[in-house]
Amino acid sequence: MAARDELIMHSNGQAWECTTTGTDQYGRSLASCFIEGEDVSKWMVRSGWALSFVRYSHAYDTDEIAARWNRAGLWSGSFIALGDWRHRNKTTIILGAASVPVNAQTILLGAVSASDAPSPECVIKGNVNRKGERIYHVPGQLNYAQINMAKGLGERWFCTEVEAEAAGWRKATR
Repeated sequence: MAARDELIMHSNGQAWECTTTGTDQYGRSLASCFIEGEDVSKWMVRSGWALSFVRYSHAYDTDEIAARWNRAGLWSGSFIALGDWRHRNKTTIILGAASVPVNAQTILLGAVSASDAPSPECVIKGNVNRKGERIYHVPGQLNYAQINMAKGLGERWFCTEVEAEAAGWRKATR
């Protein structure tokens, strides 16, 4: 969300020019985008809000090194690369600026997938139903107590409904 907000501020309502360069293995378009002649991808990586996606190109590798060195954006703390997030486990690499705190893996891996809420403020339960829909439940809803957060099928905790919806989850109807 921070990356999105920074990009909105940086683009400041200016016109974008994008050229499709191909498709990925899932059929999604790959494109190069520019704002007033500035390469948007280069700006995102150099500002620390995106990683160099080496599967398709090494064009932004030096920009990622600069972001890491300057502790910009994501590099100001510890994080898990987006491509690794869905399949995270104890072998997942935790990224960060100069050094990653000793307890970063415990915090990053445990906070969203633990059977108990990570904190008293983060008690919204997200689960994936049989149809693959991501649904969140707030305390007091009919089936809240029955949601098993330790099944390992994509369950995760949220602190706010806004956070859940921003992550692509919808509220349970009951």
